[in-house]
Amino acid sequence: MLYVAKLSEDGKAIIRMSIPYTGLFRYMIVVLPLLLVGMIVAFAVSVAVAARYSGYIRSDEIKRQMVQMERDRKIRQEFFSNASHELKTPITSVRGYAELLSQDFVKDEATRKDFLARILKETEHMTSLIDDILMISRLESKDAEVTLSKVNLKSVMDEVLESLTPQAASCEVEISGSCGNVILQASLQQMRELLSNLISNGIKYNHPGGHVWTKIWQEPEAVYIEVKDDGVGIDPEDQKRVFERFFRVDKGRSRKMGGTGLGLSIVKHITAYYGGSVRLTSEPGAGSTFFVEIPMSGINKM
Repeated sequence: MLYVAKLSEDGKAIIRMSIPYTGLFRYMIVVLPLLLVGMIVAFAVSVAVAARYSGYIRSDEIKRQMVQMERDRKIRQEFFSNASHELKTPITSVRGYAELLSQDFVKDEATRKDFLARILKETEHMTSLIDDILMISRLESKDAEVTLSKVNLKSVMDEVLESLTPQAASCEVEISGSCGNVILQASLQQMRELLSNLISNGIKYNHPGGHVWTKIWQEPEAVYIEVKDDGVGIDPEDQKRVFERFFRVDKGRSRKMGGTGLGLSIVKHITAYYGGSVRLTSEPGAGSTFFVEIPMSGINKM
């Protein structure tokens, strides 16, 4: 016998209930289906609620992915549009000079040599542009294979300074550098490109009698590279865009010096590859300073 007693709310009566064990099975037949139906309903409601909220989450994620895909599409479209424009200019020049030479319009030997020199210069410009485009493509590709080794930055700096000496001399700009015993695990080609683009940029946007100083040092937390010049400087409104692809502060000066408009963008991509950052301080007429920081944590992951 199952016996239950409860005192009424007014305290004046006792409510008693007794259920014989022998008849418990009859009650279970009624109670169990009700419990089962309740559990099924609760489960169905929880599934519906979970599906609804997960649908919201998937919808938001899909929207974010679509926005990112559209942004990437516009960046690629702008990139290829600019690249085709930059390639079209030297190709047009080469074709024009080649047609004049092939049709024997040029009789003077000095003019003929001048046209050939111009063709050579334009082809060199196209080669540099294609090399820079391929460099950015490799840096943006996560699957690109990069050869890493122990790189002595002082040796790289000395090599870059030596290779840029003729360009600096033609612009009457003095270049110099200082670097301690800084060795890091990195790509030799990338470090060479990084320093070459920064120093070359300082030479291009300078004036006769100007200087470009390079300083490299290492601290426990990072490797630092500073390239400073006393050249023409950069206007504040242009400073935000100097790391964009194909952006030129002075288009005439850049094309005259053989610039592709991708140098500082490559610097930014290389620095980001190692988890670092690059920043600029500049004042019009007083020069510019580019400061690169490559954290050891990023280098050690390589």
